[in-house]
Amino acid sequence: MKQIPYMKTSILLLAFALLITGASANVLTIESGLVNSTSEMKSMNITIDSVPQGFSGYNISVTVDDPSVAIVDSVTYPAWAVLKDNSTLPSSSCWLKAVDTNDQITNVSTNVILAVITLQPLKGGTTTLLVSPTGLGIQDENDVPYSPTIVNGTFTVNVPVAPTAAFSANVTSGVAPFTVAFTDQSTGSPTSWAWDFDNDGTPDSTLKNPVFTYSAVGTYTVNLTAANDQGSDSEIKTDY
Repeated sequence: MKQIPYMKTSILLLAFALLITGASANVLTIESGLVNSTSEMKSMNITIDSVPQGFSGYNISVTVDDPSVAIVDSVTYPAWAVLKDNSTLPSSSCWLKAVDTNDQITNVSTNVILAVITLQPLKGGTTTLLVSPTGLGIQDENDVPYSPTIVNGTFTVNVPVAPTAAFSANVTSGVAPFTVAFTDQSTGSPTSWAWDFDNDGTPDSTLKNPVFTYSAVGTYTVNLTAANDQGSDSEIKTDY
């Protein structure tokens, strides 16, 4: 009988092991969400698409990456979860844990909801929602800790925000008379602009993208104030 060289056998076994590992990959996901006002609470599921043999419970952490946009207000657990507990809420970061003492979740269960978090929006913007297992209470048949693939979510509060002023100019030096085209780069959807091209306290233009000619030789500080119904902001570029 023809013998397979040892090296080729090792490669075949490695490839087979990789196929098994790839097939057993599981995904832990925190749902994304959107609200249209800061008074609208939003609930989002934390799920795992499948579980390995020996699932007993979980201990996971949830973090709102930008706590100025939202915080975790509360958490609810599925009916199978007992001995459930979580850190103090509301909070921008918390841990959640529960145990499946009645073995209701098996390795054939799919899209298992581990918990449902409710977010309280605080201001307009978007933040990443980070989920991480801190001890899922799951091991494979060889007692190897279970490490799922993580899919983080986002939370968007779709309400107007005050602008953040910013601008640029096509040129910043030249021979007088010197004409400059200014470009508004403000964020937050401003609806009005006040340009002070020599920072003397008197607006020189209210256009979004004005053109101004400096007739006298000198060094000038430029001030842009951008505003909308939510507020205003100024950017000052000294000796610009």
